[in-house]
Amino acid sequence: MKKILLLVAVTLLPLPLLGQKQAASINLQQTGLYSTPASATLSVHGNMVLDGLKRKIVIADDSVIISENNQSNSTQHAPAACLTAPNGQYPTTTFSPSCNGNTENITTLAFTGEYSVLNVTTGVSYTFSVSNPAYYITISDNTGTAVLASGTASVVWTSTLTGSIRFYSHADSSCGIGPTTVTHTRAVKCGLPPMEPDYGCDQTYTGTPDVASNIIKNSTMNFAVANDFFVPMESAAYYLQYITADVVPLAAAGAADISSFNIQIMSNSAGDTPGTVIHTLANVVPSSITPLPNPFAGYPTFAVKLNLGNYSLPVNANADTRYWISLQANSASNTSIYWIGHQYNEGWKTKSNYISADGGVTWAQVISAAAPGQHYESNMTVDAECSLAAVNERDRNNVTFYPNPVKDFLTLVSQTKIETVHLYNISGQKMTISPNSRLNMRGLVPGVYIISVILADGRNESFKVIKK
Repeated sequence: MKKILLLVAVTLLPLPLLGQKQAASINLQQTGLYSTPASATLSVHGNMVLDGLKRKIVIADDSVIISENNQSNSTQHAPAACLTAPNGQYPTTTFSPSCNGNTENITTLAFTGEYSVLNVTTGVSYTFSVSNPAYYITISDNTGTAVLASGTASVVWTSTLTGSIRFYSHADSSCGIGPTTVTHTRAVKCGLPPMEPDYGCDQTYTGTPDVASNIIKNSTMNFAVANDFFVPMESAAYYLQYITADVVPLAAAGAADISSFNIQIMSNSAGDTPGTVIHTLANVVPSSITPLPNPFAGYPTFAVKLNLGNYSLPVNANADTRYWISLQANSASNTSIYWIGHQYNEGWKTKSNYISADGGVTWAQVISAAAPGQHYESNMTVDAECSLAAVNERDRNNVTFYPNPVKDFLTLVSQTKIETVHLYNISGQKMTISPNSRLNMRGLVPGVYIISVILADGRNESFKVIKK
């Protein structure tokens, strides 16, 4: 058998019905690489002449077979693709992915037989997906002529160009088109998620608002939403002071409709979900309600600060401890109030949020119907009093350091391998440093700092240094 690579042009004859077999005229343009016709799932039959010999070419689904005297000479497989778009482009603007490791919705109102235009960058890997797992994806250049990738439900493609491409979706690999009464989501994912922060005394969980979950309690509804937070293992004691949550009330009165909140502190379950309630605060009136600059879904938004009463949580000296906090809102008009959330970074140590429709008896992960697999985290800040362990007296001389006071670099010397180094200011805020035995403190504000050193054998030694 001899492989022959061809570039052929396929012209469909009249009366085309998408996805059905039909006749076509085929003309050989040149020897070279076989190019997929506009719809590779059509069975096309025709004759051509190559080197003076009459040969028959049959294009059937994803292969081209060239034969002479009923003998098969070659088979060349080509990717199936759907480049038809009777419903045109949507949205009409070009989408630019942020490439932050999260799945981004290009549109949640997509039709089949339609495409979106995206900006891409050479060398970046993109994952294209549709919300209906049966739908077929085709990625092409911005003219809609060159197929770059294709597949069902999800397609991964590393860009070979910097510019714009088309993202087509069809009902099936036969380029089917469904009714325009049925919509779906076209989404893209690229890049790596941002680096997860260290969880110190005060913890902030925030991002671009993307979803809002109901937390209203009234005569007909009993919603609550729970998010996790951590008690740092470096703490000698941990006292919850405030939680600030971004909310959106639907009542016309806006902030005036927010009357109070029911709050629960919960342990962590074995499955890293909200566990047993260990503390409850009822009818907590906000300490402050601050308008936020941007509306959500057309409604004004507010940052609500709630007093947690300096509640003490136990500290595990060997590991950060996960707890959960849930909010339930009381409205003056019994109108829904929602807790605003952002896309959760999959794989982070913190977990995505959970919603309850029965006041916290049962919990379900907040998910996206438009983008399966996407989860969320509520926008909140947890303020705590976190007095750090001053010095570990056991084996005090295992770690030594110099100079103290320090101006630029602090050197650590240990008989046991140093695994991790944390640096805190006197308020308990964790500072960013390179985790090695020579700490660059040149850019820090003068004052007292606490160094926490975790050794390879699990011991944790802490000491104070003075930055000049």
